[in-house]
Amino acid sequence: LILTQPFAQGDWVTLEDLQVDGWVERIGVYHTLVQQPDKRPVYVPNSKLLVSKIRNNSRMTNRRILLTLPLRTADIPKIPQIAQEIQEMINEHEDIDPKQHRLARFRDIEVSSAQIWISCFGLESLEAIGLRKSTEVQQSILERASAIVYKHGAQFASRFGKDESRKPSPEMARNAQRALPPAEESFPSRPVVASDHEDQLRSREEALRQREKGVKERERLPPPPPPPPGGE
Repeated sequence: LILTQPFAQGDWVTLEDLQVDGWVERIGVYHTLVQQPDKRPVYVPNSKLLVSKIRNNSRMTNRRILLTLPLRTADIPKIPQIAQEIQEMINEHEDIDPKQHRLARFRDIEVSSAQIWISCFGLESLEAIGLRKSTEVQQSILERASAIVYKHGAQFASRFGKDESRKPSPEMARNAQRALPPAEESFPSRPVVASDHEDQLRSREEALRQREKGVKERERLPPPPPPPPGGE
């Protein structure tokens, strides 16, 4: 570790093989102390670090912002214009690095949503790759993209997969109603009332009492006589 120096004190590292993510607080002779975001320290043996994959997040030049906006399938005709305006928005965003790619694309169609994919990078600075600034930039992009979506009368798809545009029209509902059999031809089921349940319980209790009565009667019977000598 001293020779290769994959990280230094204060670096934000991810040890994928060991499922550890946090900031290096101390590098000792036998262990390295990593402080996780929930403030739980992890003491990683240096022998494990020599054979583990180490991702040093503090040495990234830019922090990527990757978003997916799910819209209703009914809004597919509006999506090309929405994606174009989102593209213009991120091109002009003051906290997005113009030297890196800036993309907004109509990328996928699923069962209940059509997706706009956004990929760009924050500015090249220590502050921009930090959690506070990077989440501020991501929130800003989400707010501006949402405003563009609503400006065109589109809506985000429901997380439960329900698309309001797929509700049957009034004409379809009337046709379905006409296809149903008349009320007199249907077979309405008799509602279950409390008395039915009570009758069932009483029948079960009566059956149990009869069974117990039969057992007691068999117990009162005298035992059968022993067989005669000689087996005759």
